[in-house]
Amino acid sequence: MQYGCFGSHSFASAGAKPTLACVPVETARDLDADFLRAATRPKVDKKRPRKLGVVDLFSGCGGLTIGAIEGARRKGVEAELRLAVDQWGAALDVLQCSLDIEDERVLEMSVASIFGVAGQSRDTKARQRLKDIAPTTDLLLAGPPCQGHSALNNHTRHDDDRNELYVAMADAAELLEPKVVIIENVR
Repeated sequence: MQYGCFGSHSFASAGAKPTLACVPVETARDLDADFLRAATRPKVDKKRPRKLGVVDLFSGCGGLTIGAIEGARRKGVEAELRLAVDQWGAALDVLQCSLDIEDERVLEMSVASIFGVAGQSRDTKARQRLKDIAPTTDLLLAGPPCQGHSALNNHTRHDDDRNELYVAMADAAELLEPKVVIIENVR
């Protein structure tokens, strides 16, 4: 039986088995590894009446978004990124190129200023713009900055304004009324 291995290929000595997770090649194919190598987005069965509306706050270059869209596709549901928000313009440029997203679905702005957390005042115009662009949100995603929470950051860990950014998600959920909220961060 052939095996496919995921991770770095490090071996204890010549002829030793890999020190990483190996699965039968058939299983690896089931995991849809080809998706990661594809030059174009996979097709979705469009028989369902509407698309899954996705909003991604702290979107960066779109890792959570791509995972959500791919997960929905595997279940036969077409997902549409309604809005991506991040303060890092270069990351948003990558997201736009990767997912072919129109400019009006991207907001280069601090989530802290939209929702008035981490010492920022609330931007009511930006809040309304979120609601206008994404009036129906099924899935709200967020990956707030993790540096302040990371165990590797002991020198500013308890004194980092970014630690409060997850609080914006409660306000965002109240504003957008999604069916599901996913927040990703370090432990």
